[in-house]
Amino acid sequence: MKKKILLAVAIILPICIITTLGITNYYNSIVSQLWYRTAKIGHFEITEEKSYSMQISGDLAYIGVHTGLKIINITDPANPTLIGQYNKSWQVRDVFIFDSIAYLATYTKIEILNISVLSEPRKIGEFNCSGFTRGIYISKNLAYVASSSGGLEIFNVTNSNNPIKLGQIYGDWTSYSLLNNGNFSYIADNIDGLGVFNITDPTNPTLLGRYHEYGYGLYSFIISAMGVYYSDNVIYLADSIYGLLFVNVSDPLNLTEIGRISDAGRVRAVHISDNLAFVADYMDGLEIIDISNLESTRIVGKYRSRRKTMDVYVSGNIVYLIDEIGLDIIEITKGFGDNYHWEQLNEKLNPIFTFIIAFSIISAVVGIYIYISKKDF
Repeated sequence: MKKKILLAVAIILPICIITTLGITNYYNSIVSQLWYRTAKIGHFEITEEKSYSMQISGDLAYIGVHTGLKIINITDPANPTLIGQYNKSWQVRDVFIFDSIAYLATYTKIEILNISVLSEPRKIGEFNCSGFTRGIYISKNLAYVASSSGGLEIFNVTNSNNPIKLGQIYGDWTSYSLLNNGNFSYIADNIDGLGVFNITDPTNPTLLGRYHEYGYGLYSFIISAMGVYYSDNVIYLADSIYGLLFVNVSDPLNLTEIGRISDAGRVRAVHISDNLAFVADYMDGLEIIDISNLESTRIVGKYRSRRKTMDVYVSGNIVYLIDEIGLDIIEITKGFGDNYHWEQLNEKLNPIFTFIIAFSIISAVVGIYIYISKKDF
């Protein structure tokens, strides 16, 4: 009898140990991929009009909305409060704050506001552009504007009452957003992808390189490249079709793709902090992506917003996310446990648990069979 029991144990125990070790390793690999928790700690509702864009400066959030600009005090993230607004614009697609001046990309022009008195923003100038303005970047006394059909336009804004156009290079399609780094301007240019421009001479900007190998074909009529972020010779290109792309721009004449993560969804904007990319996914809210290895990236956290997500900004462990109806302030902490992560975990572990149960039953049946059938040892 003892020999029969020992035989059954000798067969079943090693199999159970090996199975347990395998499941433990699999479980740990999943846990390591879901190691950021997201928790909303504050919200500012903008229900009467649509939100489009945002810039954070110090303890203030400047939000471009359908009719103008909202200025939100975010000193206490749990209780953001409105301290000023300007309601005489139209579809503010981008906001740039420089000193005590706010530049608003609105419809077909740029409006210039004096915000030295936050409670009373005051318009002090404006200038027209060649198309629908989508993005603006200010450097010293120059304004760089991305607009539909207008491409890249450069203005001298030393005198806010009389901005002077210096130069322009037309785009083939709709320019959506831009940022500058040194002598280069990087533009997310819809189906034309990423454009890199030499702006050494503001009166004569020139196209150096373009990355658009993914932008033509079946989806060529759909808005594609929409946002850009520069860090260490890499452009993180937010794409509404192909997710988040990583483009090496160390040689502007030879732009090359390092990698991409298509699981990021319909990306509108991206902000980089340390080795993490924080993505504003138009349909799914916030996605946090580990970019420590650009050739092998993975999603490590999520937050679902209530409406279509428009823009994102990160400061420390706080994420500012705007959707169509307001601002969400989200705290990021290491570890997992929120509902979304548990749903992901369960989806991956349920097949394993099913296997464990089936394997245990089969093992028990085999053990009993051996125990009954063996008469001599």
